[in-house]
Amino acid sequence: MRIWIWSLVFLLPVLPACQEGPGGDDDDNGDDDDATGDDDTGDDDTGDDDDGYDEIITLTIPLGVFGEDLPIGPGVSQFTLPVELPPDVPTLDLLSIDIADSLQYAVFEPDSPSATAERIAEFQVHIAALGDPDPCGNGECWGNFRLDEDGSGGVTADPTEAAATENTLQVINGGGFDACVDVQTDQPGTLDVTHLTVSYSEQDPDCPDPVDFNGEWTGTYWCDDTCWGKYPPEPITLWVEQDGHDATYTDDGSGVYSGTVCGNVFTFTGAYSDEIIESGQLVLNPDGTATKTSEYDDDCCTGHCEDQLERTGG
Repeated sequence: MRIWIWSLVFLLPVLPACQEGPGGDDDDNGDDDDATGDDDTGDDDTGDDDDGYDEIITLTIPLGVFGEDLPIGPGVSQFTLPVELPPDVPTLDLLSIDIADSLQYAVFEPDSPSATAERIAEFQVHIAALGDPDPCGNGECWGNFRLDEDGSGGVTADPTEAAATENTLQVINGGGFDACVDVQTDQPGTLDVTHLTVSYSEQDPDCPDPVDFNGEWTGTYWCDDTCWGKYPPEPITLWVEQDGHDATYTDDGSGVYSGTVCGNVFTFTGAYSDEIIESGQLVLNPDGTATKTSEYDDDCCTGHCEDQLERTGG
């Protein structure tokens, strides 16, 4: 299962070369200078994004030899890979792997044609600071992820997308990290993955004048995580206190969060227990409503939440 971490090793050093500014030239002269060296295999989708990130860029990256003939063995295995990043790698505020889209480029071949186990593998990735004496125990957990054989040689994934939490991004943005991969499998075989689809956004060094988020906000939210699946919508109320660019909010679940307001975007991190860390963005929409998106980490369960809110008090 080295594919996922080796993909990060391959991806991060080439982000500046692959990035294209909003409305920029899509290099349609056929002379592609990106890190893949192949102008008909890479794909990107750039432009200003409406959910608060300055610009979200999606790339389909050819993996070459990193994705060929990956051995999958039975039982539990664990290994650690040190990743040192060059100084020109951008600081990221979003990094997400689209596992479902990537799996259209994946084929699993079991060693035994009569193998009946549906599960190919479950894995977790622990991201720790470079040189950590125990990256498997101390690292930020990115998982759980499950790969299944679909009965016809294809591969399905649960969850379908994996976004790094704020804590994981802080480690990755530190210039290097140790990645501990913990894999559990039911059947031996070989996995081939030719491409990986990822989305990322760089941190914006400019911070525009803040809008006003002060007050009480009510609405509904839903969450989807890697351990329990999708939760049905529930009501929620939160209270924002803002002083210029600095803001905090509490919610009716006793969560406490703080962060920075730049323009119409409140970027926050916090927790509603000692173990559950949540980070994300609250965006003020043109109609006066607000949309909150966040990622959370509960030990090795990672999840995504979305809130639709209206201001109900000043």
